[in-house]
Amino acid sequence: MAFHENAIFPTNISRGSRGGPIFRHSVLELDSGQPSVVSRWPTARRRYNAAYGIKRFADLQVVHDFWLGRGGISNGWRWFDLFDHSTAADHRGAPTATDVEIGTGDGSTTIFSMLKLYTSFDQTVTRVIEKPIDGTALVAVNSVTQTEGADYTIDYSSGEIAFTLAPSAGLSVSWGGEYHVPCQFAPDLDDAFEVSIDAFEAGAIPDIPILEMLGNTTTPEQPWRGGGSALALTADTLYDWSNGHALYLVPDASGHKLILPYRADLDPGGPIFHLYNSDAAFTIPVHSREAGALEFTLPAETGAIVITYDISGTLYWKGLKGV
Repeated sequence: MAFHENAIFPTNISRGSRGGPIFRHSVLELDSGQPSVVSRWPTARRRYNAAYGIKRFADLQVVHDFWLGRGGISNGWRWFDLFDHSTAADHRGAPTATDVEIGTGDGSTTIFSMLKLYTSFDQTVTRVIEKPIDGTALVAVNSVTQTEGADYTIDYSSGEIAFTLAPSAGLSVSWGGEYHVPCQFAPDLDDAFEVSIDAFEAGAIPDIPILEMLGNTTTPEQPWRGGGSALALTADTLYDWSNGHALYLVPDASGHKLILPYRADLDPGGPIFHLYNSDAAFTIPVHSREAGALEFTLPAETGAIVITYDISGTLYWKGLKGV
């Protein structure tokens, strides 16, 4: 599935739409009558219905053309959520550069991922922001606002901040800004976008269901059965699913990192993929994409099976080494 970065759902229609985050659970009633609830998703997914934002037939025509331009459900695009589009505490206010701490400098990490935090009592939920709105992002190191272009650059298609110089060890890295929700039309609209002028004029507006895309990459149901390839680490390298699910890694003396994909794109379990360090002398640091944290180090001539596991709704990486 591709993503149309410059395609933004008409904001005058999305502002009047309904929707928000949803979860998916399985509920089993035990013999005792006590329900057993199992969370099937590691995080919330947002669902909207654009029908409530359509006030005129011209609005319906715009959405119809937008649907055609995206190829139905086959391509993603950006959605403006009026209720939740800012890192500010109320999710809608003016952002600041210190809204969300996204990591701590170590003197070598230059890439940090944008995050949004939701805190209720003693629980904090982390959301990865992949689609920041151009011109709204602010970044600070140790609470000092940095300058885009000189101190850092932003990948507005992935939500990654790349510093010109790695923040020094112990310094906090934070950001603030506005963001879109990466979305696609729900499978309900795969067959047809059915419109009746007579029905519309009589007050019958067709449902236009929209779903948040959970990451821009598609992983197979059994990813560990996928292909494999050799990958030379001549620079800090972001894992790409096109490399296959078994990587024969070739490091060099520079100590370049392998960066794992977003955990939020995956379900708990595995093996997700297999790694093998082919060199007899060099180790390989393996980092997460979220905040760039070091997850584990792969020793020389050692393999690892990489899995994900869930603790209180948050996914974590684990490298089972020595294989």
